[in-house]
Amino acid sequence: MFWLIMLAAVLTYINYPIISTVLTKSELVATNYAGEEIPIGYGILLVINSIIILTVGINLGVYSLQVGGALLYLIVTAGVLGIIDDYYGDHQNSGLSGHLGEFIANSNVTTGLLKAVFISLIVFLLITELVDGLVGITINFLLVVLMTNFINLLDLRPGRALKGFIIVSVPLFLVTTSLFDRLIIPLLVMILIMLPVDLKAEAMLGDVGANLLGAFLGLSLVFSAPESYKILIVLFLVAMHIYTEKVSLTEVIAQNEFLDRLDKLGRDEG
Repeated sequence: MFWLIMLAAVLTYINYPIISTVLTKSELVATNYAGEEIPIGYGILLVINSIIILTVGINLGVYSLQVGGALLYLIVTAGVLGIIDDYYGDHQNSGLSGHLGEFIANSNVTTGLLKAVFISLIVFLLITELVDGLVGITINFLLVVLMTNFINLLDLRPGRALKGFIIVSVPLFLVTTSLFDRLIIPLLVMILIMLPVDLKAEAMLGDVGANLLGAFLGLSLVFSAPESYKILIVLFLVAMHIYTEKVSLTEVIAQNEFLDRLDKLGRDEG
């Protein structure tokens, strides 16, 4: 486990400058709040690093082939779909209802809708191989799909998705098996290293990164959380999705003093 943590740190320090340069030279950039052009989709770093760490972990016996293989399959799929959405999506529609509304009203299939459909399909195929029974399949399917979209919903301000992942995942160490620790800690190391970059808006995480975080966390819980806690998490995620379809999450955070300070912590604005 120690070697995987060290590998996560080394890969992040080495690979970020390379990926940032490649994205910039490829003109895969966006304008930040300061009017500077910055790389968009640096979350591909998390995808690449996670693939390497899982592969090494399988070979070292830290992860079983079933666990590592399932995560590799999902994060590659989520990562590729995230890249497509980052670079080819119009981003005029937000939320699942927005993408569905665009399809129903104008017969327009957005990249966001394609991403949601294909990720859901892949998750369903994985869960049916891992879990028995209709109830179990339903709970675990919703856990992964809703967690993936929830982290994506947070990715509207610098650092928010990374902070959200930390806030959601850390308490779960108390109720999950040791497998959760082995899966999530290397990812947390990468997140903590990249958090200052994200907070300063020197690069954008993108859907590729947000998808990776949510999908990885959701499927990790499938393997490591008791069923009772899975149900509670799913209920929370369902409530959050219903709530955010009606109310702007950014406005809610801005109106709550504690959440607003936490959201702005580490950013130049306060």
